[in-house]
Amino acid sequence: MFLRGGIDRKDFWQLDPETGTERQLTDLPAGFVIADFDVSPDTTQIIFDRVQDSSSIALLERTR
Repeated sequence: MFLRGGIDRKDFWQLDPETGTERQLTDLPAGFVIADFDVSPDTTQIIFDRVQDSSSIALLERTR
């Protein structure tokens, strides 16, 4: 998993190291700033810090 995008907007992407295929996982709105993230050991969850004046915790689950 990696982040790709501009300064004001980034999305999560997945890279298959065997084929080099990239797949976009999210379509986050502009201004949705992510500070840091981690992926669960089984790769089913992305845990991330969101920078916002008043924020909530969000869970994004990947479907197979």
